[in-house]
Amino acid sequence: MSEVSKCLLEDFAVELMASVSADTLEMQDLAFGLLRDAYDRDSSVFVVGNGGSASSASHFVCDITKNAKPEHGRGLRATSLTDMSVLTAYANDVSYAEVFSRQLESQARPGDLLVVISASGRSPNIVEAVKTAQALGMRSIGLLGHDGGTVGHQVDVAVLADSADPGIIETVHLGMCHAFTRALRQHTASVPELASV
Repeated sequence: MSEVSKCLLEDFAVELMASVSADTLEMQDLAFGLLRDAYDRDSSVFVVGNGGSASSASHFVCDITKNAKPEHGRGLRATSLTDMSVLTAYANDVSYAEVFSRQLESQARPGDLLVVISASGRSPNIVEAVKTAQALGMRSIGLLGHDGGTVGHQVDVAVLADSADPGIIETVHLGMCHAFTRALRQHTASVPELASV
C-alpha cells in the first residue's frame, strides 16, 4: 500500500471514530428500543432516504427482514419507500417533496415506526415524511448528520454522526444499521413466543 493510501485510510478512520460520541451511542440505544418495540408489537417499519441514504435505507430493510429473522419464526415487517417506480410516479404527478409522505398516508398505521436516514436532515421530502408520521401517530427515528438539521428536532430519537463529511456520515449510518440488525437478531432469537409463527 502506498504511503498516500495509508494516510487517507488512517485519516478516514480517525474522522469516523471522532464522529461517534457518547451521546451518539446513547441515542443509538434509544433508537434500538423503538425498533425492538416495533418487533414486539408486530408493527411495521418504514425507512426513507435520498441518494446514498436511499441505498442505505434499502440495505437496512434487506438486512432486518432477512438477517434479523429467526430461522422458523416471525421477522420484522419493514419496507423501504425508495422504490424507483413509486418515487418517480409521485415526483412526476404530485411533488418530489411528497414522495415519502404520500406513501406513508396509504400504508402506515398508528404505532408504526418511521426511520429517516439523512446526512443533512433538511431535505423537504424527509421533513414532510416526519410531519406525516407525527400526524398518523407513528414513532420516528432519525439517523442524521452534524446538527441533525430540521428533522433532528422533529423525530422522537435523533442519532447524530457529528461530521460535515457526507462519506463519514453515511458510513456511520450504515454501521448503525448493521448494529441494529445484529441486536434485532439476538432479540428475536431470545423471545421464542414472539418468534413462533
